[in-house]
Amino acid sequence: MPSTIQAVGIVILATNQSVTIAECIASLFAANSYSGWHNSLWITVVAHACTDDTAKVARESLGAFGQVVQIGAHSRQAAHQLGAATIVEHFRDVPRHTLLLTSTDATAVLPRD
Repeated sequence: MPSTIQAVGIVILATNQSVTIAECIASLFAANSYSGWHNSLWITVVAHACTDDTAKVARESLGAFGQVVQIGAHSRQAAHQLGAATIVEHFRDVPRHTLLLTSTDATAVLPRD
């Protein structure tokens, strides 16, 4: 019998996306609400090599439902690895087979449905 998803972790990679990050985060919240899932949702924004207000806007948009990690690296791979590790640590008490881990770019807007 397949396991039920208990938690959803989303990594958002962002470099100088202060204009789009809030809409991206809002779309993820809306899609999660629309889905009817009753899972824990945690979003980690990895603001890498940013020279604008991406991290500040992301923190304001996430509220208590995620975190922002700032790094100076220009590597999307390093940013993604750090974001994934941060989510796994956040959900350390959740069995790994019940954690859905995914990622997106800060310019993406997920359809509500």
